[in-house]
Amino acid sequence: MLKISTKISLLYLATTAAIIILMAISMYNVYYSQRLQSIDTELQDYANFLSSNIELENSNISFVFQAMSDKKGLNKEEFNNNFMFVLTDNDSIIYESNDLIKLDSLIKLFIDDELFYKKHKFDYIEYEENTYRIFKKYVDLKKDNDLQIVMIASLKRFDESLLLLKYILFIICPGFLLIAAIIASIIAKKSFAPVLQITKAAELISAQNLDKRVPVGNANDEITYLAHTFNEMIDRLDKNFKSQKQFITDASHDFRTPLTVMRLEFELLLSESNLDDKFREFLEKNLMELKSLSNLADNLLILARADSNQLILDKEYFRIDELIFYVVSYYKNLAAQKGVTFLIELNEDYEIYADKEMMKRVVNNLIDNAVKYSINDSQIEIILTNINNKICLEISNFCLKFDNSEINIFDRFYRQQNSRTVDGFGLGLPIVKTILDTHNFEIDYDFKINIFKILIKI
Repeated sequence: MLKISTKISLLYLATTAAIIILMAISMYNVYYSQRLQSIDTELQDYANFLSSNIELENSNISFVFQAMSDKKGLNKEEFNNNFMFVLTDNDSIIYESNDLIKLDSLIKLFIDDELFYKKHKFDYIEYEENTYRIFKKYVDLKKDNDLQIVMIASLKRFDESLLLLKYILFIICPGFLLIAAIIASIIAKKSFAPVLQITKAAELISAQNLDKRVPVGNANDEITYLAHTFNEMIDRLDKNFKSQKQFITDASHDFRTPLTVMRLEFELLLSESNLDDKFREFLEKNLMELKSLSNLADNLLILARADSNQLILDKEYFRIDELIFYVVSYYKNLAAQKGVTFLIELNEDYEIYADKEMMKRVVNNLIDNAVKYSINDSQIEIILTNINNKICLEISNFCLKFDNSEINIFDRFYRQQNSRTVDGFGLGLPIVKTILDTHNFEIDYDFKINIFKILIKI
């Protein structure tokens, strides 16, 4: 797909090419017509001079030619190389000034042409691969014999000048087109430079930095108006995003306290030994829902703080392998209900510098997903290695693979169609990605072999 600047450059170049071609054709035609008119005028002047001064006596013809040469300032040799005049009567050629062309084969042209004897006429003749321009003039001598004057001009120089003009135009036109292409490219780049600046600035604007704005030029043109309009749109988005973030933060914070109180009260009730079985089952189900809601509130609060760059990390040194064993021990009973087992491979002890509680949430969410979506009687593999001074944590399980043609699995509230039967809100992986990004750690998911890979800087 061509860029708009390229399209404009091509349109400008095509328009310029059309103009240059039309100008070249016009220049050629004007030169052709004016040059030919000049030759015709010269031929007609010679014929008029001869007709007004010549007498039928042949002895006077050379004198008249000499007089014409003197009056016109002609060089006889130059004239003979380019011009010739022929005198004919009704029957034959009576005089020819030189042998510019041989008239033996052209007598019929001068004598047998009926039009020749009725009016003046311009014409062309071809002779020995050369073209000649002729002017035929009828002279009424008011005697028995009428006289015809035929002026002949060689068009060799004329043809050579036309050929030279063609060569010049063929050289100049592509040169002008090349210059026009360069100018069009420069103009297009300069014209669209503000648009590119706006585009680059807009690419840097995201939900995390809506305080940035695109540059606005001083020119009072459409691009400046576009930049102002774009910035006004960002202002509205920024205001709405801030309101949304504030609402989520406030709601999550306000929900946490009552949810925590309710959880404690339900746990306290469940600690009683004299509860009815049905009532106990009822409390346990509601406690699970409260834990889920409490976890949702915590996740929303983390995301809201991360979006506003207020997620504060309490970093410390701790062993990531111990954290993994701790989380796995918590999920072993739940995994056993599906016949799922854990395979953990650790080559050595690994100590990292990070927020322990946040990293615990990362490992917890990944293992929780692995247990939830694993096929019955399968295995979850957890491998911890050192790759290029980075700790690599790989977690894989046997389950229905994610469809990589769908949206990003790290998008908030995203849940794949085949996973909607499992409880959840679609925030587990976004929380993982947010926490790791805040730590400047990396995470990747291989769709082909269903492996989550985390790279942690040592």
